[in-house]
Amino acid sequence: MKQKSPEENNQQIGNLLSRYKDRLKPPQASVEKVFLEAVESITGLTIDKSRVRYNVAGRTISLQVSAMIKSELKTKQTELQKYLTEKLPKDRVPTVIF
Repeated sequence: MKQKSPEENNQQIGNLLSRYKDRLKPPQASVEKVFLEAVESITGLTIDKSRVRYNVAGRTISLQVSAMIKSELKTKQTELQKYLTEKLPKDRVPTVIF
């Protein structure tokens, strides 16, 4: 039996991992983490992670923060959506933020 070169083995492993990357979905906590990174990056606001909830079924993020912070996030919603779209798989990007 002919042995494969290390490059061929790495390529096969890469193909296998890319298949799993397409199929696996990030858990709820990772979506919340990326959302918090987006908020801090875009607005400069820091929100405690215990005040953010992501509903997987409805793809919504709910926040337990003051109305002033929510209104600030509403004005930046398109920028937040763009950031999340770049960082998350398209089927995990939250559709509603409130």
